[in-house]
Amino acid sequence: MSSHSEIGTELNPIQHDRTPVAPIRGPHYVSLAEDVADDSQSDFDPYTTRGGGTSDSVTGTETNFLKTPSPSLFPNGLPKPRKQHPFSRHYEVPQWKLLTVHVLLCLLAYPFLLLFVRVARGRTLFQTRVAVGAGCGVVGFLLGLSLIGLARRHLEATAWASVIHQSRYRNHPGMRLKDIAPHAEDPVSAWSGFWLLWNRQTYPGTARNSRSRYDARPWSIHIIFFLALLGVSRLLSFIFGRIVIIETQVKNQWEDYYETAIKGDIAAADVARAQNITAFNDFRLTWSLTPYSSHGALPPAVDLQWTNPSNASQIDTVYFSETTNSQLQPNGSGFGTFETSTLAPSLDTPNSETPVNVRQAGVSPGDIVRQPRWGIRIRCANLPDAGNNILPTSKNLSMTYVFIPKDTVGTLLDYYQKPFPDDIPPAALVSGDQDWPSNVDQNKTLYAPNFYNNGVNHAYWSQPLYNMGADDTGFVSLEVILIRLNSTFAAQGSFPIRGDPIPDANGTATYIGYDAAVCVEVFEPWIVEVYNSTVGTPTTPRIVEKGNAVGDFKAGGVKEKRMGNQLMTNDNGTDVDGVRKTLLSKRIQDVYVVAHQNSVNQILKDNGRDSYYVPSTIAISYTTGQGAYGYTSLSASLFEKARGLADANNMLSYFAGSGSILARAYPDRLLADAYIVREQMIITLVVIFVLGLVAALFVPRLPLGIPRRGFELYSWVAAFYADELVGSGAGLEEGPGPIGLPIERRMQIEEIEQRVGDVRFRYVP
Repeated sequence: MSSHSEIGTELNPIQHDRTPVAPIRGPHYVSLAEDVADDSQSDFDPYTTRGGGTSDSVTGTETNFLKTPSPSLFPNGLPKPRKQHPFSRHYEVPQWKLLTVHVLLCLLAYPFLLLFVRVARGRTLFQTRVAVGAGCGVVGFLLGLSLIGLARRHLEATAWASVIHQSRYRNHPGMRLKDIAPHAEDPVSAWSGFWLLWNRQTYPGTARNSRSRYDARPWSIHIIFFLALLGVSRLLSFIFGRIVIIETQVKNQWEDYYETAIKGDIAAADVARAQNITAFNDFRLTWSLTPYSSHGALPPAVDLQWTNPSNASQIDTVYFSETTNSQLQPNGSGFGTFETSTLAPSLDTPNSETPVNVRQAGVSPGDIVRQPRWGIRIRCANLPDAGNNILPTSKNLSMTYVFIPKDTVGTLLDYYQKPFPDDIPPAALVSGDQDWPSNVDQNKTLYAPNFYNNGVNHAYWSQPLYNMGADDTGFVSLEVILIRLNSTFAAQGSFPIRGDPIPDANGTATYIGYDAAVCVEVFEPWIVEVYNSTVGTPTTPRIVEKGNAVGDFKAGGVKEKRMGNQLMTNDNGTDVDGVRKTLLSKRIQDVYVVAHQNSVNQILKDNGRDSYYVPSTIAISYTTGQGAYGYTSLSASLFEKARGLADANNMLSYFAGSGSILARAYPDRLLADAYIVREQMIITLVVIFVLGLVAALFVPRLPLGIPRRGFELYSWVAAFYADELVGSGAGLEEGPGPIGLPIERRMQIEEIEQRVGDVRFRYVP
């Protein structure tokens, strides 16, 4: 360590013929071995001599250093006195700059992270995670860096204290270079901390009983404290990531869409099968497409409100049949296939839980599907002047007649802005029956439907208008309901006209009460939106507009953008893929007939009994009463609601078969929201602040008053250049004592480590 004059360089080679001159060093500190006679002396102070007196190392005369310090001991000036602070007796001067930075970081962490959280709100889950992760990473990194900077001095102090402790050990004093080297290589790693903790357990000089006379402090606690702060600093980003909560929400959007085909129309094969069903032509069968026991297999009816854009005061209820999972699958279909091989269509319905590939199906869970679909509007009115417009029993054929006034039908058609039909022949009674009643004006009567005296308490009559949808705009039908009820079962019943008295089994006179209502029912295509949920069945939340083909929604000011390929369609036919663009009524006239009669027959099946005109549950539902004997009076509004729901369920379900219709699918956007849990954030920052404060204020001073040393370059320069660390040849061939290190020029690092790794260095102040 002291053979500097024997080391040369290529520019300044060694001159062996010259007298070696000791290099000029910095301030020379009197050796602690010379200044301290035993282990009980106080800290070394260059201004104070042994025994409180003074001496001159050259002349031997005594002098007072406090008055005239000798310049020979301090050629570069007097050393600075030790800084004083409230903890100066046992702890080093705090690094006030680092502590100030740490406090500022703790104060700014919350608002800084809040900026990232605000940026992350209302974005996609990926973008939110990136923003929150970046904010937590930056805050965690800065606070962790501050903690490590404050905790480093604890590891440095313990490392140098270990060298000092082992240097005072009589047998094999000092620590091996390879045990000191890891602290210079990586001074703030966990490995350095654990390595130092291990060395303090293996070197005898660091044991408490070996140093109890001059330094009995528990230095290992500072290593553990350093490791704890190091672990906390590494976990800060993770901790802040848990404090910031990210919640997701599904948000509908109507900007980006892709075209797809769903099973929402009738194919040519479906129409052909509907034409072959002849059972509905025989009224005696009351045939229906599905048995009443499996009626629940049909999709539910949906009623939605619609405001007429041209008349805001006109608010109608539109009834639809819900879209099924099968209609949104590539090989699925609606119920309008008219397959007679199975009684329950639900048996052939694909499993709704079967996963469907988006490319194959065109519609994936979480999509809003905009599609054209058939809907129903119905408006009813009680038959006016029912006392004259109902003939309870005709004379010849014993039939019941209902005379429908033209004015009543005209008022209902005006509501839907429909023209009065001009191709209807004059109303007439059944051939062979009685003459036209004198109390009814035949010229003002549009139709005179007849009903058999069959004992059924509710009967229906229907007549399609406008050539039954030949103009491809939809279907319009005139509907009539006739209520006939025995007064024995309707004590609270009110009827505009009664039949002749009929004695019961006890001879008590009873009668049949009659009432009727007239309705105009409109079947039109509408543009609706279906939400294809990830769980359960699809649901229809709203009507978009009235129309028979999907397009850009004209309201809301949203500019729509198509994604993917465009599906080619043909309004008048189909393309090669069989996808239609519009819903047309003319081509499905046969389907309308079958489906309409199926709905009526399903209602008629709830008729109580086919004799005696006894009440049924459905007849009671047309009134405000309840219970088997609770019939009051026929309500047109209650009937139109019941009929609309019944037809939507039993009729519109069959308006969608195996035909494909063009639709638009709008994928949901999964947006995320982020917020900071305030209480947890404050607690975390307070803990970080306290840890940094403890780390800054309570760095222990080195034993025996030795100045602070660290792992930075200046500390190593001071240690070697000022001969504070002296190498001893323990374990080498040269034997114990000061030696020159066996290092040559251009040696590899590995070779140097192998040669001098076991050299012991001891601290000699």
